[in-house]
Amino acid sequence: MANKWRTAVADALWVLEAYSDDPVNPSAKVLVRAIYGIDRTQTAGIIDGLNATKTVSGPHANGASISGTFRVIKNESRPSGGGSLAGSDVIIQTLGEGYFSTLSDSNKFVVNHKYETEEQNENAWMYYARGTLIETSRWVNIDPTKIASLYPYITSVAFDTAVVGYSTPVILENWYEKEQDGSYSMYRTLFARNLTSIVAYRDVQYAGMLITDAASPPMEGDTTIKISGFRNVTETVYANAKFSIGGDTYRVAANVTASAGVATVTVIPEVTLSTEETCDTDDGSPIQVYFESLT
Repeated sequence: MANKWRTAVADALWVLEAYSDDPVNPSAKVLVRAIYGIDRTQTAGIIDGLNATKTVSGPHANGASISGTFRVIKNESRPSGGGSLAGSDVIIQTLGEGYFSTLSDSNKFVVNHKYETEEQNENAWMYYARGTLIETSRWVNIDPTKIASLYPYITSVAFDTAVVGYSTPVILENWYEKEQDGSYSMYRTLFARNLTSIVAYRDVQYAGMLITDAASPPMEGDTTIKISGFRNVTETVYANAKFSIGGDTYRVAANVTASAGVATVTVIPEVTLSTEETCDTDDGSPIQVYFESLT
């Protein structure tokens, strides 16, 4: 009795299982086709033969040819279901449209675009904030024979959407990865920094530019020091708070509430000659005070 199952493949035998073509993602153009009623004793040999072919031009399905050159993603088999096909196999072939040999807008996607803030500290409570943009793009379906020559991709260095007020983008990193279908993806991350910065503050006790009174700087033997520049104009400076001027450290003797951002604090020990000399600047410029609670 002759074997009723198929022992070879032919264009006319392929039937369409699935076909996807996402216009915004060229890597998603995939054809899945199958041949039913394969002799199980021939399945392994047939799949080996299919695996020897890496591309298919104008693949057939349902008696029609689909235009284009497709790469072979995978060939696999499974037993047929019941009914008239019971006892046979199904061979399924998954094809993807051909490779890209260049990097262009046609196979490019932005996979990550984020804004971050850099901080440049002026002191413990004030800093300059400068915005940065980081964008990662991906190029898909790259021919494995072309990936080495395309790497690293250092031309056309620009964000996907032009931005204003930022430095010229630079390449932060560049890499490629092999995908399951045998194609490659190229990745590149670009970085740019805002050309201007803003002053920002941390919400900490005694936050502000704390400076000694320029008109009447502390003198040796003084037991009080006038401090100005509090962000909270009615800030309370608490007893036992410690601060330094130059190399000398003082402790606040009693609570005092600032008025209009200025507080005259009683200090222990009394002002030293070193502090007086530090504050006795030629141009009368104020001297910064550093509270230990901010360090």
